[in-house]
Amino acid sequence: MPISRLYCSPFMKDLHNCDARQDYVSSENLKIKAVPNGFIFPLTEAKYGARFGGVTNHDYTFVRESLPARSHPWYMEKTPVKEQYSGRDFDCHDIKSFHMDEDVVFAGQLHNHLGHFMTEGLSRLWALLNPEFKYSKVVFIATEPSKFAVQALRMFAEKLQINFDNFIFVVRAPIKFRTIYIPEPSIRMHDFCHENYKHVVDIFKSSVEPGEYKKIYLSKVGSTSQRAGGEQLFIELFADNGYKPIALNDLQPNELFSLMKGCNSLVATSGTASHQSIFMEDNQHCVCLNRSAHVHPLQTMINRVRGHKEEYIDVFLRSTKEHFGDQPCFIFPTKQLYQYFQENSFSIDLQAVAKNALLKRTLESEERLFNWLHRTGTITFEDTLRKNNLAFTYK
Repeated sequence: MPISRLYCSPFMKDLHNCDARQDYVSSENLKIKAVPNGFIFPLTEAKYGARFGGVTNHDYTFVRESLPARSHPWYMEKTPVKEQYSGRDFDCHDIKSFHMDEDVVFAGQLHNHLGHFMTEGLSRLWALLNPEFKYSKVVFIATEPSKFAVQALRMFAEKLQINFDNFIFVVRAPIKFRTIYIPEPSIRMHDFCHENYKHVVDIFKSSVEPGEYKKIYLSKVGSTSQRAGGEQLFIELFADNGYKPIALNDLQPNELFSLMKGCNSLVATSGTASHQSIFMEDNQHCVCLNRSAHVHPLQTMINRVRGHKEEYIDVFLRSTKEHFGDQPCFIFPTKQLYQYFQENSFSIDLQAVAKNALLKRTLESEERLFNWLHRTGTITFEDTLRKNNLAFTYK
């Protein structure tokens, strides 16, 4: 499926076009595995960095269906990602456990990270749409559930008329259950997305009215991840062209779902911010600002199941190509952004803004970030001011 418009370097165009050829949307029936007399272990961190948790059978053999595997048929050949957890940690997990004579649905890991909560955290909830499980206990494993996640799950439970007291968060001690039902994930990072995932998301946003803003710039302001350094200038540029700036970190679940439901044109940096387009109505407009030299398959999945018109613009200053998690990310007015502004008749002289404001304000305000990039060799000063993909030439 072709992408609507790419304002990208040849390298990034090749990545996006390769990603667009992947058949991400699955229509196969999702399965549910039953584990009698199984254990659900909490998440723990071992001294050497491994993670443990998830479902085991009665003799502590890990049940791999409980793993939120992250895989991608072409990307992962070059960049392997560790499995997220692997059952019981025999050094840390006490075999003494609570026992509940209950049949439960295993909902997986409840991430505090918003992007992972809205994907892996919701991926198994489709099973609750089955009347057979409407009154079942629902078990998440978590370090500590975030306030945002708990509020969002309350909304979901209320909409389905499920008692929220049936949600169990396994944080510290393993629990043995009569039967553990493990639904197959309906979305998996870098791998596939099922229509059942969209059905779950639609339940979340069906409980709110559409927000008042049609054009939104969803920013990373307030985030501690340093994955959108220099974003303030972009916020101002798009605000001057009719986009309402909204800080993602300031939003409660009902506010986020409402704003996205009413939005018909979203601009955001790649990753978590742009992934919120899953909460928009179908067939809307999304502009993804590439903060680094990576393609996010999740965004492709979201655009495909929603039918969004998608546009991608390279705005990264420099980026390594190895991993999504590289940070900090430093975004900058590029010639691709300048082209986008020209083609869409934006009313800003981007070159003048860049010359007069960007170097003075952005590089100074992001001095620590810039110094880190320079010190680690991610960029050089010459790359930054002369050779990089800028909208102007600085002398």
